[in-house]
Amino acid sequence: MKTRFLIGLAATVLAQNSMAFDKTAKVLEQLDSICADSWCAGDFNFRFDKLQCGDEACRLDLAIKPYLPETKEWKNFSCEWTGWNQDELFEGDGETVRYSAKLYDAVGDCLRNQQQKMPKPLLTPALCSAPGIYRSSSAAFEDSALSREIAAALSLRDSNLPACKAEEIANVSCTEVGLLKTVCLIEQAKVSAFLIRDQVDSSSLIVFHPGKAPKLDLTEGMVPEVSDCYEDMITTGDHRSVFITDSLPKNDSQLAWNQLLPRSLPKSCPNKFAKADVQCKTLGSYSLCSSASDRGIFLLGTLSAKRAFSTFVRFD
Repeated sequence: MKTRFLIGLAATVLAQNSMAFDKTAKVLEQLDSICADSWCAGDFNFRFDKLQCGDEACRLDLAIKPYLPETKEWKNFSCEWTGWNQDELFEGDGETVRYSAKLYDAVGDCLRNQQQKMPKPLLTPALCSAPGIYRSSSAAFEDSALSREIAAALSLRDSNLPACKAEEIANVSCTEVGLLKTVCLIEQAKVSAFLIRDQVDSSSLIVFHPGKAPKLDLTEGMVPEVSDCYEDMITTGDHRSVFITDSLPKNDSQLAWNQLLPRSLPKSCPNKFAKADVQCKTLGSYSLCSSASDRGIFLLGTLSAKRAFSTFVRFD
């Protein structure tokens, strides 16, 4: 008799687990089906992968990617709600089961927050000449009503980039690195660019073929001492103030900056180093490291497994 009771109890638990699984699968399907009418009506597509609850929280695993460019890959992320239990996910039972209003609102909030962190898909002039270093106007950044991403996209239209008749959707993301307030990554289907606002009225554009880049973590070390020649080059808009190397620096601060110092620098620019703090950040799949002196900011960034760039930004 006891054996029959245990078998029956096990069967009940299995049935409950199966029902919970069926509910979850159905709700995931429903969330995906309403996507086109709500949070997916914009620039991003979502994929709903898994919905589950533990003792103290429920979690939704999903992925996001922009509709354009089509070459972009899915980015995984999750929404987690502490203090929730499984009963709060569903309304109804059996054939009538559906997501709860509470779950719908929570998913919407989570997805909107994730979209704010994603690069902005924007129409930009095609980047048809890479690698290369160019200049652009920074006038759009003076408009406080524009986001940095939109200002960066507009800056491409007012630059000395080679004229390409076509336009492309690009994913644009911006950040600040240390004291350098605006560095933007513009990613088109085949070519990308960094826009660095290095003066009030103009910016540098570094156009490159994207590639897998290693992470740099140059948290502290030796950086070049700033001399008048750096400031002279920035003031005159000399493109030699931005440098690209085909020898990626090692994960040592002095060696990194030293490898990126241009061979074409005038002899008045001494090859001397001073100790300084270095702050690093990731933008997209690339590393950016900056170090400030009393006269300006050095910026170093990766472009691919073998290519990196450096620049000096003078304080205004």
